[in-house]
Amino acid sequence: MERRRLVSALFALEAILGLSLSRVSFLDYLLLATALRVYSLLISVRNVWNDNRSAIGDHVVFLKNKLDGGIICQFNRWFTMRSVYLTPLYTFLVLLSFFQCPQLFTEVEVIIPFIVRKIPHAANAFTQGLAIDEVNNVLYESTGLYGQSCVRQIDLEDGKILKQYNLPLHLFGEGIALAHNRLIQLTWNEKTALVYSKLNFDLLKTFSYTGEGWGLCFDEGLNLLWMSDGTSLLQQRNPDTFKIKSRLQVHLEGKEVNFLNDLVCTGRTLYVNVWGKDYIYRIDKYTGEVTGKIDASNLLSKKERARLSPEAILNGIAYQKSSQTFFLTGKLWPYIYEVSFK
Repeated sequence: MERRRLVSALFALEAILGLSLSRVSFLDYLLLATALRVYSLLISVRNVWNDNRSAIGDHVVFLKNKLDGGIICQFNRWFTMRSVYLTPLYTFLVLLSFFQCPQLFTEVEVIIPFIVRKIPHAANAFTQGLAIDEVNNVLYESTGLYGQSCVRQIDLEDGKILKQYNLPLHLFGEGIALAHNRLIQLTWNEKTALVYSKLNFDLLKTFSYTGEGWGLCFDEGLNLLWMSDGTSLLQQRNPDTFKIKSRLQVHLEGKEVNFLNDLVCTGRTLYVNVWGKDYIYRIDKYTGEVTGKIDASNLLSKKERARLSPEAILNGIAYQKSSQTFFLTGKLWPYIYEVSFK
């Protein structure tokens, strides 16, 4: 009998609120559950008043009558259920919302990177992006600042600069990616992507785009580029035409995440620097949900950090598939760190 009443109540709620409980969002569940809980509390307060009417006094009885004729009466017209049925219904809705959106009930995993080794890094390099060529065991670095921007090829063993191309003075270098044996380098405000031969840094062509250029990585699995522009949106671009294919909204516990910077693609996961912060977000590339946070504040010692300028922030991330390790550095940092996130 109680089960039939509960089911009838659910159908009544659907009709009253104009919702389908199989299609409503997490917020709908939460609001509905909260409304029912408030109603349950009001019923309990009314019962207390009924049990203690003679002791409370005429002024409280008057207030109670006002409530009976107002708020509680309205709830009674909406939901013809006793409070005994509201507790299981409230529990049901909360459980339903958990299964609908479980990440809102869980904390994001925090990961401390384990330092495998560190290699020297040019302390005057205003690093904007990194990319690894595993075939030749070299690292490509893009640096910024007007008049100082360049693209470099670096030996992964000792950090020695093997090759360098200096950008024209009016260009501010940004993120870089290796795609189809070509290097693609973004610029900050110039709305231009530069395409190089990875062998000798010959400029092959350029692409135009709107907005700012921040970070870039190549997704081999999906055969596309992921690009950041400092907002909470990541752009998916065709590596041959640089046209936008789609956009992904990045969010953490339901809130948009801004200042997404240099990034790297690994399987179904994106790892993204957050500008001005000592951490990296691990992002599901299909949902945009932040699933983890890498705390890189332990890479520099206190003495090393004290010697650096305020501009020397974490920036630059690359992934080496053969070792399953990451290479991290920052603007004006003295080292590049090979680390593991496991």
